[in-house]
This record gives sequence, C-alpha cells and structure tokens, in this order.
Amino acid sequence: MRKTFRRILCVSFILALALGLCACHRGNPEGLHSYDVANKEFKETVADLNWPDNYTLPTELDGEKDAEYQAGYGDTRASQYWEEAWEKEWLDNYKTDKARADKAIEELEKAPTMNYMSPKKCDDATRSFFKEMLDKAKTGDPSAVEENLKLNGPTS
Repeated sequence: MRKTFRRILCVSFILALALGLCACHRGNPEGLHSYDVANKEFKETVADLNWPDNYTLPTELDGEKDAEYQAGYGDTRASQYWEEAWEKEWLDNYKTDKARADKAIEELEKAPTMNYMSPKKCDDATRSFFKEMLDKAKTGDPSAVEENLKLNGPTS
C-alpha cells in the first residue's frame, strides 16, 4: 500500500510539473512582438536619430512580416542603419571635406551610449572593435570602417 501511494504521488508530481511547464509556454513568449510593433519601433528610432544629408533613410523595417521579433529589434536595426550611414559619410569625405568627416566622427562617437551598443544588446568584443575602428578613423585610417561596413553593414 505504501509503495502504491508513493508511485501515485510521484506520478502526480511529474504530471503537475509537466502541466505547469506547458502553461509557461502558451501564447506569445514574453518579449516577442509582431512585425508591426517592431516596425513602429524602427520608424520611431529612425525619426529620433540624426542622419547625413545625402543618405536615403530606410522607411520600413526589413524582415519577414509574419515573424516575431524580440523587443528592441526595431531600435537596434534602425541604429545599425544610422551607424552605416555615418560610416559611409566619413568614408566619402575624410579625404576631401574635413567638416563633413568631423561631423560623421562626432555622430559615431554617440554610438557607445546608444541602446544598441549597451551591454544588454552588445558584447564587449563588439564595443571594443567599434572603439578601435573609431580611433583608426580619427587618425585618417579607413581600413576598420571599410571592414565594419563590409561585414556588418545592413545594406552590405
């Protein structure tokens, strides 16, 4: 009788645990949003950022319309376009127009304080690479900016 009671108790516990775990996974997982929510976030961030005069602003978030996106994805993606825009602005002007190149560096210096470069969104290695890239650009060396655009630019 005691053995049977233990078995029933054990099976009941396992069943309750399984049902509890299933309940935790129902519906939309916390922190995921529809394309429309991510796109709204993207558009708001695009509107809030400064852009080079000759850059064609993205108007919609790139991606699958029926997919789910992590909270903050739209902001991050807009910030990546922003970074690319100012890197291209610097590359286009560092040899010929010091004022525009300096403005691009000034804008790029804001990146480490932006949400997409925060420790919650970006690893130490990426932040370190960005700093090294910016330091090289300040000395007139385009190699790291070119590499970053080639490897990480959203339109590359």
